[in-house]
Amino acid sequence: MEHIDKEKRKYPRYDTGLKVSFYKQYDVKIRVKFVIITSVFKRLLEHRHFGFTRNISAEGICFFSHNQLKKGDLLFLGVYPPNIEKPVRMEGEVIWCKEAPEKSKGKPVFLTGVKVLTVDGKSVADSIHFDEEYKVIWSVVLESLFHNFKGIAKANKTNS
Repeated sequence: MEHIDKEKRKYPRYDTGLKVSFYKQYDVKIRVKFVIITSVFKRLLEHRHFGFTRNISAEGICFFSHNQLKKGDLLFLGVYPPNIEKPVRMEGEVIWCKEAPEKSKGKPVFLTGVKVLTVDGKSVADSIHFDEEYKVIWSVVLESLFHNFKGIAKANKTNS
């Protein structure tokens, strides 16, 4: 395991644990399905794989899975927010992947950071903006997964 001394994050991360009105911690595990594609022909390389998010930012997702991915791998992602039947469709590029200290059912678990390029065909880079009302950086990634919960981001930022 490598130790990262410098913070390289461009945007704040929002953990997927939400507080609900009765003050009980509500951990939201967002399920992720992904398929690796080649960058040249955009053809599928493997079958679907599964994981769960660790955190989400304006242009990225970090998730756990049993698959060791390589930097530069392109992915089609189906991300399943709680209580939503249809997945949010995303395309992204693996920026980093490292083995997590924990194991699941005796198998290694990998933590993967993905830069999301598109959400339902919309450019992520073009959607990133500062929301004046809530004083947070927002994007199509956050909107598609958190919907109108900008207040969560504001509360998370003020608690930091």
